[in-house]
Amino acid sequence: MSPAPPTRESKATRTRARILDAAAAELVEHGYSGSSLRRIAEGAELQTGSLYFHFETKDALVLEVLRETIARATQDLREALDDLGPKATPGEKLRTAIATHTRSLHLSGARGYAVARVAETLPPALRQRYASAAAGYTKLWNQLLVDAQRSGDLASELDVRMVRDLLFSAMNGTLAYRGQGGNRIEQATQTLIAMVLRS
Repeated sequence: MSPAPPTRESKATRTRARILDAAAAELVEHGYSGSSLRRIAEGAELQTGSLYFHFETKDALVLEVLRETIARATQDLREALDDLGPKATPGEKLRTAIATHTRSLHLSGARGYAVARVAETLPPALRQRYASAAAGYTKLWNQLLVDAQRSGDLASELDVRMVRDLLFSAMNGTLAYRGQGGNRIEQATQTLIAMVLRS
């Protein structure tokens, strides 16, 4: 007979996943300020009070949705870059990064959409905590862009941070093509790559 603790842990893990999915859907629909813990609880098939066994505050729940999504995006990007092998050029790495970010965004469902929608609308204190959680991902992109500049794949006169921010906005903007088919999203991705890279 299986021991009880793993069963409880498995149930808690499933419940937590339902809460995060419901919270992401709520953020997509209503944004940060309009999100309701009551509706999140209903979406997760829980009583509102039960949420507090998993997350003490709304901000803690929102931050975890964002943190987990960024952590997954970071893992996906690192794996995609590793798959290129050690001989990959900076241009190839940046091209892969753009394609991977866009693909991960669309595969993550409501969670990716939630990050794209609310990250810039958070209260200052929560936005700072999110920025700290996303620091590793941001640093990885900074290095990709700097390397591409040094190799001549990205115009040297451009400000790397500005390119990064504009690129994130553009990649996240491909969510507008949801429901129009994978070819449309792929076309948008390739358009972005062509706009950014010299070759």
